[in-house]
Amino acid sequence: MGVHLNQLLLVVLLTAAAAAKTQPMSKPNCPTKCGNVSIPFPFGLTELCSLNTSFLITCNKTLSQPIPFLKIDPRVRLLDISLDGQLHVSLPVVTSCVDNKTGESGGYFYFRFNLKPFHLSSKQNKLTVLGAITAGAVHDEDSTAYAPTYCVSMYSNIHNIHYDSCSGTFCCQTPIQHRLSEFVYVCGSNIMQDNYTKPFESYPCGYTFLVKDGAYDFSITDLINFNRSNTFPVVVDWAVGNTCQAAQKNASSYECKSKYSECHNAKVGPGYHCKCSAGFRGNPYLPDGCQGL
Repeated sequence: MGVHLNQLLLVVLLTAAAAAKTQPMSKPNCPTKCGNVSIPFPFGLTELCSLNTSFLITCNKTLSQPIPFLKIDPRVRLLDISLDGQLHVSLPVVTSCVDNKTGESGGYFYFRFNLKPFHLSSKQNKLTVLGAITAGAVHDEDSTAYAPTYCVSMYSNIHNIHYDSCSGTFCCQTPIQHRLSEFVYVCGSNIMQDNYTKPFESYPCGYTFLVKDGAYDFSITDLINFNRSNTFPVVVDWAVGNTCQAAQKNASSYECKSKYSECHNAKVGPGYHCKCSAGFRGNPYLPDGCQGL
């Protein structure tokens, strides 16, 4: 009797494990991955597999390892999708250099991105500036909507100090103040237009980039060995619809499709998120997406 009970228990456990492995995360007959990045619905690799074109992911298969990019801005590489309402993407570095003999600046340089309807997380990203007398800024494309966020890194000729923190000397970091969808980030070196060239003999270039809080640790050697082609991870917030209250009035457009799901209004900005009810897990945006633990 005890042997049969143990065998039955084993079958139950194996069945549960198999069900967990086959838990749907994408629409039926839709690709589930691009390279090593999972693509759960409402995102998808084709229009039929995604909620709409904003959630469409492009998979570049020309490389040895396929790489996903956002369709809304094909320059933005996708690193990870969380059904909790966040994307991890990578963004490039803006570089501005001066003539290290004359101190003459090459001007301001920038990158412009449009992530609508998504936006940069204002709580989890930082504007980072490296350089000697270098300024960086990030601002909304419509610069009248929000005040820009600035950061300035200064030069010091004191050599017996270890400059390994972004405290304002050679490196500056500050939180992004607003949720930005269409934004520009800028870099300019020798912002004081000083003819004193000593700072630029060793550090002729300055750099501005956005980065997830905690994902970058400054070292003074970065000013010498910095790879301009670097990209850094950035957190982007996403949501669906408008509000739970409005969405629940129309079952056809309500995106929490699983009967074991709940609706939660986004904490920042418009839209809502779907979550599996307590005791269930999976993808609440699919009809059978939430399954018992």
